[in-house]
Amino acid sequence: MRKHPMKVNVYQFARSSVSALAPMFPYQDEGAIVPCVSSFRGAPGRTYGAFQHFNTVDEIMINFGAQGTSGRPGMVASGPALHQVSIKMQNPDDENTCTLSVVTQRQADAGTPQHEHVTFFCQNCQAPLAERAFSSRMAEDVRRKYAAGNYDALETVVESAGAAAEYNSDPDAQTCKKCGHVNDPFPLEAWGWKRYAEQSRTVSDAYNTLTAAYAASKAGEA
Repeated sequence: MRKHPMKVNVYQFARSSVSALAPMFPYQDEGAIVPCVSSFRGAPGRTYGAFQHFNTVDEIMINFGAQGTSGRPGMVASGPALHQVSIKMQNPDDENTCTLSVVTQRQADAGTPQHEHVTFFCQNCQAPLAERAFSSRMAEDVRRKYAAGNYDALETVVESAGAAAEYNSDPDAQTCKKCGHVNDPFPLEAWGWKRYAEQSRTVSDAYNTLTAAYAASKAGEA
């Protein structure tokens, strides 16, 4: 697929993004550079929880503004392949607390495997509770479910949404086998992953109905 040069304003894009780790450009295929926006804000009673993420490719984070969080405006960071993901806020109930960042990864080239996994862990003893491993390249039947033509959904977000929903629906998984602590469900709605997956399916279905209508109109002209 030919990639045309594109640009977008980070702040304008974040205004209408539906999810943490929302891809800024439509290219997520092999070898693509994939910048993704994440924005978070404090609010009374709002929590973001924490999880571990593993990725065989590097991820680079640039902070585009923050107050009341561990992030600093202009900060650039690249962590290990296995890393904890959490939003550290001095006062999570403070509506003035916020952070905006872009996480960029370069997808593995063709022929090079790229694997990820998401792990939810005990809030008390940090023992792993549930994990989902996946390839960064969707199986073709799954890809068609979320893609609009050649433009795919980001596997990381779709799989993370599925992993969180599965974990939340299983009380047994939320009970730590090591220390017995009963953990809270993961705050999936606060991350927006489910919304991103639903929007991706809507886009895919809409695209398919339009292309089918066009094909039917051309057939009628024949």
